[in-house]
Amino acid sequence: DLHSFPTRRSSDLRTFIGLVAFAIYNTSKKNDSPQEKTAKTPITINAKPIRELHSYSYTATYPATIVGQNQATISTLAGGTIQSLNFDLGKQVYQGQRLAKIDNTGGFSAPGKFGLENGQIRSMELAVENAEDTYKQAKRIYKKDNSYNNKKSKAIAKNNWLSAEAGLQSALDSQYVSAPISGTIVKKMVSIGDSVAPGQTLAIISKTDKVKLEFYVSKDELAFLKKEQPVSIIVDQQKIDGKISLIAPEADTMTKRFLVEVLPKDNLSLPIGSLASVELNIERVASEPNRYIVPISIITIGQNENTIFTVVEDKAKKIPIVIHQINGETAEISSEKLAPSTQVILEGNKLVQEGDPIAITN
Repeated sequence: DLHSFPTRRSSDLRTFIGLVAFAIYNTSKKNDSPQEKTAKTPITINAKPIRELHSYSYTATYPATIVGQNQATISTLAGGTIQSLNFDLGKQVYQGQRLAKIDNTGGFSAPGKFGLENGQIRSMELAVENAEDTYKQAKRIYKKDNSYNNKKSKAIAKNNWLSAEAGLQSALDSQYVSAPISGTIVKKMVSIGDSVAPGQTLAIISKTDKVKLEFYVSKDELAFLKKEQPVSIIVDQQKIDGKISLIAPEADTMTKRFLVEVLPKDNLSLPIGSLASVELNIERVASEPNRYIVPISIITIGQNENTIFTVVEDKAKKIPIVIHQINGETAEISSEKLAPSTQVILEGNKLVQEGDPIAITN
């Protein structure tokens, strides 16, 4: 009836409010309960006990040039401008053949007897002419009067003339470059009109078709190489056995690097001057018992400290280290937190973070 209508509506409202409150309570209870965390999959890495890293072996590859086994370098004795060249790349030359003429303009308006304008040469040519005239005059005087004094003067004049000629010939030899051996020109470094300095290389002559390889290493790398050390020569993705035949005792003056020569086990049928690669194994040994040799790639360089990843209770853990020396691809390190049995991550360290679960596979 009309009197009971407000009462029923109030009752329905209270019921609706109760249901909403119950729903909010249940929702809040669900939100209050902790969510289950998904377990991380262990990251597979490669690791080794640090005690096994007192030495470290790795493969080093160097670019190399193929050269003749028996070859000679043609270089200048005097500086100047190259006036003529009597050779070309790939051409045969014979021992003693004149290959180049080098000149520089002196204080004379025209070339001298030997076709050179070099001031020193022209002065020496005049000195020879004067000495020869003096000798001829002494001969004429002695012919008229063969006294002891005239005879002595003639002998002195002749010696002076011969000495002047020897000096001139020596100076001429420095202006003309001759082949020291017979063979093939395998490198040509200059052209007509180029200016050259004393001692500059003009060309290289190879005497035989047998070849060797040359490459250069730094002073630090030199300590790990030795004569007769086996190497692999890589040509067109094929490996050929070889060995180190020579290590230069002094560094190249320009590059400050040391020349290393390699002989192939079998002769290579490759053109001189072509490129190949030399691959060899290098082993570094730590300088002290509490130091270790590791790849540089496993070290994280920071502003305040340098670290490496280790494995502790199947989880990744960073530890600080001290870098004592870097050589090539490796570094010599130490750390107070490295026990002999500590597992150091060598591969996969870029994939892990502190505390990540680890699965070791070697």
